[in-house]
Amino acid sequence: MFTKEDLGQLTDEELDTLVTQVREVKRERVAQAKAVKRKERERIAEENLQHLSEMNEGDDVSFIYKGEETTAPFVKTTDKRFIVEIDGNKRTIMPDKFVS
Repeated sequence: MFTKEDLGQLTDEELDTLVTQVREVKRERVAQAKAVKRKERERIAEENLQHLSEMNEGDDVSFIYKGEETTAPFVKTTDKRFIVEIDGNKRTIMPDKFVS
């Protein structure tokens, strides 16, 4: 860890290089964290779609809709989403929003 005195000993060029390197490391860490989150979401979505594919039309499913947990009749699954009927309208829901 650098102290303020240590940093004060560096030249402007060395400070610029240090700042550039720190930004690169930070960017890499953020990208890695996003990749881990994306893979976890994809895994959960796959598991949920598998579970949903075993459901029958009309079964009640719980899911997050507009930020709130909602229960509605199941209609069907597609390749990447599932469809429910809310207030007489069919809505597609992302599988990572499935609760039970």
